Amino acid sequence: MCIRDRYMGEVIDNEVLSKDFMKAYYKGTLRVFLILLHDFNEFLSDFSFGLCEEIPDKFIQIRNMVLSAFPSSMRPPDPYTIDINLTDINEFKNMPNIISNSEERLMAKNIYSHLMGYIATKSEAEFRALCHKFETTGPDNEPTIDVPIVNAFILALPIIVFREFVSATQEVNLTKINELRLETYRLLVKILLPSNYEMREFILNAIVNQIRYPNVCLLYTSPSPRDRQKSRMPSSA
Repeated sequence: MCIRDRYMGEVIDNEVLSKDFMKAYYKGTLRVFLILLHDFNEFLSDFSFGLCEEIPDKFIQIRNMVLSAFPSSMRPPDPYTIDINLTDINEFKNMPNIISNSEERLMAKNIYSHLMGYIATKSEAEFRALCHKFETTGPDNEPTIDVPIVNAFILALPIIVFREFVSATQEVNLTKINELRLETYRLLVKILLPSNYEMREFILNAIVNQIRYPNVCLLYTSPSPRDRQKSRMPSSA
């Protein structure tokens, strides 16, 4: 499926999408994913990372179906619950089951070392070394963005932040976890601000691809209770 999605991304443009054969192909693909979502949602949930990497940006409906899949053993909380505290919901303490080679990608480029080194020291040398890891050489020997590394890096951030929260057998210090989360937020902003449009798009798309069923990745992108309190505070006249 990933090979087919990659092929579609390489050959499809606006002109091809307007052709009748491509409209029929898209509808057929949509039906296949609808069957998977209905009968094999565990498959879409487990392989969502790799599928979303290859699904063309124009196929928004298909990507949304993949992101809406969740394990059959869980029951998502009611999204309309008022004043819900996400850290009190057990599902948000779970790591998502993702079948991918994202960790191997980061280990191969020693990104964990540079990431933790920057968070601990705020060293500009560590920051430049980290940003350099997002670059690779294209077919014409021109520098280009290493999109698989960017995707793996974004996926790793919430796992690093909440690793203690998930594995601890006793009460943990949520204040320290929120502090680490804010540090990674600041790092993302520091990466985004000087980046070109293409890099920003890749980073933000990678973040959106982690907004799925309740798990630590979704908790990472959700506002903390303090942030929600600030958003309710009336602005001064």
